[in-house]
Amino acid sequence: MEHVGLTSEEAQKRIGQYGQNMVAEEKTSEIKMFLHKFWGIVPWMLEAAIIINLYIGKWAEAILIIILLLFQAVLGFYQERKAKHAIALLKQRLSVFAKVNRDGKWQTLPASELVPGDFVRMQSGDIVPADVNISDGEILADQSQLTGESLPVEIKQGKTAYAGSLITQGEAYGIVSATGAKTYYGKTASLIRLAEKPPLLQQLALKISKTLLILDILLALAAMIFMVNSGISFSFILPFVLMLLVLSVPIALPAMSALSVTIATHHLAEKGVLTARLSAIEDAAAMDILCIDKTGTLTENRPTVEKVASFSKYSEDEILRLSAITVEKENKELLNLALVQAAQKRGLLNGLKNISIIKNEPFDPRTKASGAWISYNKKKIHIMKGEPRSIAKLCGTQWSKIAKVESELSGGGNRVIAVAAGTGSKIDMIGLISLADPIRQDSAELVSFLKKQGIRVVLLTGDSKETAEKIAANVNIICSTAPENIDYEKVRYEDIKDYNVFSRILPQDKYWILKALQDGGHVVGMTGDGINDAPALRQASVGIATQNATDVAKSSAGLVLTQPGLINIQDVVKISRSVHQRIKHWVLGMITRKIAIPTFITLNLLIFKEFAISSFLAFIFMFFGDIVTFSFSKDNVHPSQHPNRWDIRQLTTKGIIYAISMILMGLGIFWIARYHNGLAIDNAQTIIFVWLVLVGGQAALYLVRVNQGLFWSKPFPGIWFVAASIFTIALTATMSINGWLMSPISISWFIGLFLSALGYLIVNNAMIATLERTAFKDASGLAAGKKI
Repeated sequence: MEHVGLTSEEAQKRIGQYGQNMVAEEKTSEIKMFLHKFWGIVPWMLEAAIIINLYIGKWAEAILIIILLLFQAVLGFYQERKAKHAIALLKQRLSVFAKVNRDGKWQTLPASELVPGDFVRMQSGDIVPADVNISDGEILADQSQLTGESLPVEIKQGKTAYAGSLITQGEAYGIVSATGAKTYYGKTASLIRLAEKPPLLQQLALKISKTLLILDILLALAAMIFMVNSGISFSFILPFVLMLLVLSVPIALPAMSALSVTIATHHLAEKGVLTARLSAIEDAAAMDILCIDKTGTLTENRPTVEKVASFSKYSEDEILRLSAITVEKENKELLNLALVQAAQKRGLLNGLKNISIIKNEPFDPRTKASGAWISYNKKKIHIMKGEPRSIAKLCGTQWSKIAKVESELSGGGNRVIAVAAGTGSKIDMIGLISLADPIRQDSAELVSFLKKQGIRVVLLTGDSKETAEKIAANVNIICSTAPENIDYEKVRYEDIKDYNVFSRILPQDKYWILKALQDGGHVVGMTGDGINDAPALRQASVGIATQNATDVAKSSAGLVLTQPGLINIQDVVKISRSVHQRIKHWVLGMITRKIAIPTFITLNLLIFKEFAISSFLAFIFMFFGDIVTFSFSKDNVHPSQHPNRWDIRQLTTKGIIYAISMILMGLGIFWIARYHNGLAIDNAQTIIFVWLVLVGGQAALYLVRVNQGLFWSKPFPGIWFVAASIFTIALTATMSINGWLMSPISISWFIGLFLSALGYLIVNNAMIATLERTAFKDASGLAAGKKI
């Protein structure tokens, strides 16, 4: 087939005429993105508080809430902007490429540079880069992302392959008919699917906050009834009730979650892991099964021919020659390259004047075979090569006749392919070729690490049972091998729950195996590199595309490795679990404060018939709390050695214990200040403000950041956390002692409050440490209870 493509000059002119081969994305201006931070339940409550305070003349409170609202908006905008830039960068690194004939030679160019009239080549594993009219060849294309059709569509000469389709089989040449927004579906830009599901941790925190909001509404109603019956002016009731409700909402939640995960993506990028879906980091913390392919992951993916065995009149050299000449020059598949290189090394491809290829037959995943019709010594010969059992079945050869030789050749985990040949419709098995693919030195280390972290490793491969088990044994995977007669499309979790090795599976079987494991309640990760891995990578909670993965695999995965092998998965596990620990600590601190503070303020009103703190000071406390809260995103933590699951019951129980003691101590301190020492109400409110900053904003956070043991043990607080604490405590002392924005208190009072906060920390830490050894069997979050 002859066809001359465009010249670079012609292509450049057409780009000016048609534009780049991409659909312009609808971009939100940064101004709109910033203004959006003032829209939602949490901003509405703060905005309502501003309006009400302005209406009743409380200008100071209104200004303070405005500052708090702006602080949250600016920080949230900054994090979202940084995340969007990171995703845009990732899209550039995962851009789709196309094989195009330019200036009379084949080149690999970014798909965005294609123009109508370009002559392109497409084969199994490619994404159709534009609308292409097929001029030669035939392909099966998966158009499910475009049309929802579950089965691949056959596209022959004269038909059009649409942009975004995934080529599952075959090879074809064609001319680009439309690009960018003018393609049939106009969705080229969506080839990199980075759609986000709501982060799991954010869903959890919002769910807890809704529950706490109900508690605070009940407290607000009780306070309103009491104040109305007491004849308190409406100008005092409304700000007080509003203060209770504002104290209950997770104002810092969006920025805190975004900050923690964004920091993690940067750390992973430094380790050679690109994050395509932010939710993959959260899911990786809970991953308890990782399904791994063999080729290119556990092995180095540089196969070399080791042995050839003949079953016919053909010599070993002839078998190797026939397997090599069926490989097209442009076929870069490593196994085929190994055959060609071995034949060239033996001089078997020199001077082949009596051999010519009539027709190639690309690899068919259904038969696990590829082949070609050739003219050899003036005879028309049909050659097939592929998986031994499949070739034996095509030839009608009894497996028992070659099983022993196949087993010997596959020793040590070698891959074995069979070669068959025939002059008519009947083909005969002529030999076997053994290819060695060395196991990566770091594979056993990775598997051992994952097992220590409570992650079960499952091997999925199309190789024989013998090969699979030898590879598994070499990398310390427990060799419990699944039977080869399983119908995976109908498989249930109970059928495969005890197996760690799956051999002779088809690419689509990976999807069904993974789905069955998920149905059993597991959080499953999956590594892959080929187009046929795409469905499983999408289905996986943590889809991981390897360094040499196809565009389709990378666009389907949540994480993309940029270095050979899988050793960087260790960093994924460690960093994701560290993020989980930090946000779990923050959630526990949030539960503690949002139970304790509104309840304390309401009980103080009902018992002492006085306001424990003014709304102005309450909002200053919220602002101070945020300073320390955000420093949590860089705190030092020990990642759990078990998969992390959320246990709301345990978190709530701990939060209630911390809250009860905080409430009782707060009531006691107010009574001492107001009635025992006879301080004025303004001074007593300053004392409660300082108490809340030191306990709710400091001691409670140092308390919740320790999973087990004592708060002064390792891991020590991070430098940013300590710096934020020192700054907040120093500022609180300065303001309260000098009477800035509040009535002054003595230095002795501040020291006494500091010591009482330290006592709160020590007593509660000892209490929880005791419970960790008794009631809480597993502080990592795997204890029985409701899991999220």
